[in-house]
Amino acid sequence: MRKNMQKRTAMLALTFVFALVICGAVAAADTNTTAATDTVTSTAATNASSTPTSTTPATNTSTTPAASTTPAATTPAASTSSGGDPYIVGSPIHYSTIQQAVNAAICGDTIIVECGVYKENVVIDKMLRIIGLDGAVVVACNPNDPVFQIKNGGDKTIIEGFTIMGGSDGVELNDVIGCKISDNKIVSNGDGVELNNADFNCIKNNEIKYNLDDGISLNHSDGNTIDCNDIKVNGDDGISLFKSEGNKIINNEVESNLDDGISLYKSDFNDIINNEIENNYFDGVVLCESNGNLVKCNDIINNHGKGILIAGSKGNEIIKNNIKTCIPATVCVYVRDNDGCISELNEVHYNNIIASGPFSLAIVNNGCKKLNAQCNWFGCNKDPCCLIGGSGVTLYCPWLTKEVPNCGRHAKKEKKTTTTTTTTAEPANVTTAAAGVPMQTTGAPLALLALALLAVFGGLIPKRK
Repeated sequence: MRKNMQKRTAMLALTFVFALVICGAVAAADTNTTAATDTVTSTAATNASSTPTSTTPATNTSTTPAASTTPAATTPAASTSSGGDPYIVGSPIHYSTIQQAVNAAICGDTIIVECGVYKENVVIDKMLRIIGLDGAVVVACNPNDPVFQIKNGGDKTIIEGFTIMGGSDGVELNDVIGCKISDNKIVSNGDGVELNNADFNCIKNNEIKYNLDDGISLNHSDGNTIDCNDIKVNGDDGISLFKSEGNKIINNEVESNLDDGISLYKSDFNDIINNEIENNYFDGVVLCESNGNLVKCNDIINNHGKGILIAGSKGNEIIKNNIKTCIPATVCVYVRDNDGCISELNEVHYNNIIASGPFSLAIVNNGCKKLNAQCNWFGCNKDPCCLIGGSGVTLYCPWLTKEVPNCGRHAKKEKKTTTTTTTTAEPANVTTAAAGVPMQTTGAPLALLALALLAVFGGLIPKRK
């Protein structure tokens, strides 16, 4: 009996110690878990509250290799003290002008033009990529010549990253194919960009402002793409096409130019899609003796002449545009013949055509042929006959009884903003839930297990006989 009591006492003591060890381990686990939770929470809070701090090192880190890569080819001190000299990638030589680098380069080379001001006119007659760092400024030495001229032999040349000013043209392309002019500021020239007999080139993401003549001018140039440019406050047209076919004018902001926004003369089968054409001093879009063009999903708003002028042109489609004016005595869509050329077979459908200014009209047809303008929204459910004028016949019935959904740039901007907001919110919620739930359920089961062991082996629960 005594032996059993001693054995039982020893077992009880051992079990008690074992229970204490387990409970201690559980407590340590809970402490570590809490610390981990606090660490995660504080880290997340630190990251959230110090976004600028974390962003700055990232920017510096990415910039530093670029800076260190550049001097590796040449002497960094010389380029820094001189404000940056052009050099050919892969060559240790710096040049005092861009033209010297162009002359020394071979077809396919890349020329880097470091930050600085360069007073010269650059002529390119071979395939090159010329990149300006930090908006390197090139000012015409001779204002009667283009700042950059790409001529025969310079096919597929790329010019990007410059501020270009003071020339007869900012960039002029003559008899070339496949060039790209992108990410430049082209200001205070004659024409901003001029193409002559130049096909399948791309003019993209440029700011083209305050030029004395056209923002972009195409002459006898086919298959080009004019995309995502800001073309504003130029002295003539924003974009002008003369005898040019198959071009795409898309996603541009063409505003406050002192003549027309986009003007086509004797230019066929071009696409004018998804542009903002606003507040130009004369007409928004002009189709003069130009056939088979597509004008779609544009915001053509408050231009001081006509929103769209169709003069002596055939077979053009005007669809899904917002054509609006609140300016007195203006017209949203105006059709007429021109110098013996008849306007016919033009289609105007599914547009929002709203003339809200005093004495303004939605459609005027002064041509000798009927204009098909059925299925448009004129701003109300009533008969829009008071908004239709001209000596010709306009077929406007049936008209739409509600507004056409906008497929233009404003709609895409709103959609992009909504998508970005939703995407940003979800990860935060998911992270918070994932960080909080598992850490609250760690210690309790182990503590209960320890107490159960203590009860069984310590004799707290009577054994069955």
